[in-house]
Amino acid sequence: MLPKIAAFVLVASVLIGILAFSQWSTEPLKVSGFIEADEIRLGSRVGGRVRAVYAKEGDAVKP
Repeated sequence: MLPKIAAFVLVASVLIGILAFSQWSTEPLKVSGFIEADEIRLGSRVGGRVRAVYAKEGDAVKP
């Protein structure tokens, strides 16, 4: 009976601690990392059709 009560008190204490910490820390979480995009949308300043593309995938180009 005592181990069950001790386990309950431990779990309750951990949950209360997590809840208290989440309420105490109101600042937004800041993390660093990389974002990869699978889909992009491009627009052109001039209308028309593309006749040829002279760059290959992975080539360095100038703007």
